[in-house]
Amino acid sequence: YKTNELLKIQDKVSNSFPDFLIIGCLRCGTNSLVHYLEDHPNVCIANEPRYFNVYANKELGIQQYLNHFNHCIYLNTTLKPFLFGDKTSTYLLHALTLARVRKFAPQSKVIVM
Repeated sequence: YKTNELLKIQDKVSNSFPDFLIIGCLRCGTNSLVHYLEDHPNVCIANEPRYFNVYANKELGIQQYLNHFNHCIYLNTTLKPFLFGDKTSTYLLHALTLARVRKFAPQSKVIVM
């Protein structure tokens, strides 16, 4: 990696919320979707960080949540712009999840399965 390009990737991962969230009920295909998306070299997904859940939101700080995406820095081998996402199935179970997403990560797209 060139140091400057690696720092840009690290800055994106460390200072912004994910580009998308994947939510869904049990056995609806969220894991399959993650598998297919992660085949792309410019996509990285954190599995079940649960930040926007009612319970976990009180326990996790924003930086601790963003630490779930640190592995994305090293997975982006192309050094091109990439997307990173949060796949937490249980977001579908909590009524306040979408309100929290809209407040803290308004640019994030939500994929519901």
